[in-house]
Amino acid sequence: MGTTKNPSPKIKVPKNSQENRTLKEGLIEDDNDDIAYLNFQLIWPVSAMSLVSVFFMALAVSTMEVLPHLEGSPTAGVRVATYGRVATLCNNTNPFEDGMYPSILRQAEMKVTVNVFFRVSVCVPMAIRIFLAMVIRNSFRDEYLCATKSDFLWFLNELTTVLSAVEALCLALFSIITIRFDYPDVYRYSFCTFIFSTIMHMYLRTILSFTTTENTIKLLDKISMSVKCVSAIIFSWMASQFFYFHQDFIGHVTCHGYVHYWNAINEYCLILAYLFFNLTFIIDIRDLRFICYPRTSSGEC
Repeated sequence: MGTTKNPSPKIKVPKNSQENRTLKEGLIEDDNDDIAYLNFQLIWPVSAMSLVSVFFMALAVSTMEVLPHLEGSPTAGVRVATYGRVATLCNNTNPFEDGMYPSILRQAEMKVTVNVFFRVSVCVPMAIRIFLAMVIRNSFRDEYLCATKSDFLWFLNELTTVLSAVEALCLALFSIITIRFDYPDVYRYSFCTFIFSTIMHMYLRTILSFTTTENTIKLLDKISMSVKCVSAIIFSWMASQFFYFHQDFIGHVTCHGYVHYWNAINEYCLILAYLFFNLTFIIDIRDLRFICYPRTSSGEC
């Protein structure tokens, strides 16, 4: 009497993220969104926080001095500058000249109002930015890495989250710490770490965005990828010049917050590239939701 051999079960490997989602249908347990305490798209709180950050940065820029706060034409050398009740030495070997433009980071060091608005713009959204980095990491891992099974891409995806957190923390540090009255060495290390971690984060996240399969890319995704790529190139190019220029300022604080035309343009382009790169994350999370339902909240079975 012959025996029949049971055929081994066929395992279908998804070819892309869309097929991966289709195969998962019916195998994912109910998320109880009908009884959720919280159920909203992440794009709304993230957009609101981005507007707050941009608004306070605009206030910082609008409150910068447009005229030198040193009257007359001071001679070169070391001078005593007063800031309220505090007096400190400043290096005036590069005195103010006609045609100079305000530097945002130097003005944040020199003027209290600019410093306060700059701190709020940077520090208030810091927790949201770190949370967003983890959300984007998980989203990319679930949507694309499950289909590709690439250990190298998985490592890069995890690394971008760490770099994003380091970037946000270092930016907050050198926005809070002043060179003249706090810890100039901590400011220097924070600034250097911010520049290098930001460049690495920008390029890695851009590379990962280009690894997505062609049939899953929509128009908004293409816009996001393009802006990321251009912003990363501009930021890294400008940072290579601005890095040493600002390092010199940290070591020899001048008596005014103005720089020559091309140095100012360099800094403005650097900040705008950084701003637009981070704003693209709003596009990346447009379909993600935050859901909090009873089982997660109270431990019910």
